[in-house]
Amino acid sequence: MTKTYVWKSVITLIGLGIFIFLAVGSDETPPADTTAPDTFIVDAPDTVYHTVGGDFYFSADEDNCTFEYAIGAGDWKPCLSPLHLRPDLEGLGEHRYTLKVRAVDAAGNRDGSPAEVGFVTRLKPANPWLHQVLSSIGYEPKNWLIMIYFAADNNLSDFADGDLEEIRKAGARNNVRLEVYIDQAAWGDTRYYRFAGDFRHAGRDTTVLDKNGQVLFRNREANFSDGDEMMHLIYNGLVPDWTLIDHVALILWDHGGGRQFGLCQDGNNMMSISELKRTLGKIERQMERRGMKEPRIDLLIFDACLMGSYDVALELTEYDFVKRIIASENTVPAYGLPYDQIFEYIKRAKPGPGRLGKFIVDSYFTTYYPACGNASLSMIDPSQVDAEARKNLSRAFRGLDFLERFAVMKKSAGDGPNFYRAQTFAELVALYADDEVSRAYARDFLRSFNKTVMYRRPNKRKDGLCIEEY
Repeated sequence: MTKTYVWKSVITLIGLGIFIFLAVGSDETPPADTTAPDTFIVDAPDTVYHTVGGDFYFSADEDNCTFEYAIGAGDWKPCLSPLHLRPDLEGLGEHRYTLKVRAVDAAGNRDGSPAEVGFVTRLKPANPWLHQVLSSIGYEPKNWLIMIYFAADNNLSDFADGDLEEIRKAGARNNVRLEVYIDQAAWGDTRYYRFAGDFRHAGRDTTVLDKNGQVLFRNREANFSDGDEMMHLIYNGLVPDWTLIDHVALILWDHGGGRQFGLCQDGNNMMSISELKRTLGKIERQMERRGMKEPRIDLLIFDACLMGSYDVALELTEYDFVKRIIASENTVPAYGLPYDQIFEYIKRAKPGPGRLGKFIVDSYFTTYYPACGNASLSMIDPSQVDAEARKNLSRAFRGLDFLERFAVMKKSAGDGPNFYRAQTFAELVALYADDEVSRAYARDFLRSFNKTVMYRRPNKRKDGLCIEEY
């Protein structure tokens, strides 16, 4: 392994030397930058109160960009991220508005399709009497509910121990309630931990927890590829003190294989994406029967390989239960997410879903890159996935002749079998298609794709998702 890295480094230095030599000896002017940046809104409040205001976070797929914003059909004004918006200072009444943000790169190119988000303005917050009453009797509201589903009854069992150790070292988190549901390779080792403030006792051999945590059950054997088992964590995690939960994150930890192969391996079984969709639908219906319109899952995080698939997101759009998805279109190292960094950030910053999602993407990438050359992670907005555009892209692809289809698959090949880089795939279909209808299908998909990927590292949004064509 060391020799490989050294050899690559030598080639890089030689290449850099040749480039410098050619650049110094050349009189050619580099081509002008005419490519506009893409803008995406990372986090935004649903409601903004007049004298309090709200923070809107946004970014772009190019470095060194400046930003401009407009409300509705209003004038464009310069701004920074986060934009602290005060309705009373903007002259806004109690109404629903649309905030538009566009990036401007160093060459002066403006994003021609600004990012948009809706918000509602209110004169003053509702009286938080329930929080006050419960706090007066010693019940402290938690900012985040984080649920981790460790499907580790396979060859990743030891790596689950490592991630639990990271969580344990994170220590006390007073603004987080953590639910851990774990099944490992030994028989009868399924455990369900509930922690409300102190993670220091999380670990495989825990039998007694302090007053802030309890083992709800242990010494049983569960099948974690079964959606009903997943409901134990999600539903039982959401019901207690649900009125005090601000944000919810669900982390699915295990092997992954996109829509084709599913995730959550238990022995020789895998949970299909259709089963995951049905499970989320059951939970949503049960919550509605109890009168629980909130909370929803703000972040569905796949700590698993190959789950950054447009087709996976498409499966999960039937229910308005998941607001954002974080996943990689590539393989993921067995050590997974940097949980110690994530919990430390939550304690320090008390972020909203978009900011936490961006931090998870950034921290994952900086932890593994450049040692892991294909390290990538994306935050996805499933509400922007377009089923009709996806179906039409497949129709256009299958209208190509054999050699053209082979060229598309070869040039856009991803990390898994029948996985293809979504944007490259669609661009090649548009290039090879003989008829305007097929080219229009590819362009429609690209428009949907650009709205779907909210944030990605590496910083370019291109190929932030794969598609599964088989």
